[in-house]
Amino acid sequence: MGKILIILALLLPATSYGLTDKQVVALTLLGEARGEGTTGIYAVANVIANRAHERHLTPRKICLQKLQFSFWNDPRTPAELNRLLRGKQGTYALRLASAVVSGRKLKDITGGANHYHAVSIDPPWRIESCATVTIKRHRFYRI
Repeated sequence: MGKILIILALLLPATSYGLTDKQVVALTLLGEARGEGTTGIYAVANVIANRAHERHLTPRKICLQKLQFSFWNDPRTPAELNRLLRGKQGTYALRLASAVVSGRKLKDITGGANHYHAVSIDPPWRIESCATVTIKRHRFYRI
């Protein structure tokens, strides 16, 4: 019985863990850009905020849209999520997520980008003429 519960917990979407909007955004920032330092994390926050504004959706909904942020493509355990939030950059990500969730205007360092990808890949949606900036190992686009 215990194994079944663990398997079910792994398959539940992030929203089932009782995460706050701020935690969902912070985890997205950490999952997508924690290796890019504070500037890279901030740039991904810009993308989330830009999409939320353009699509008239909450930042939480933007983060959890299917296949939009690779961090959420695979199931995560509550322990793994908590570990990220308590990690080295968790406080920064939570503070930045709070600003995004509250709708506070952030200085946009991405040139209005609403998409990005790691420079090591070449996604099919990439339109080079829409590129705005490269920050660390991410290329940003306004599409």
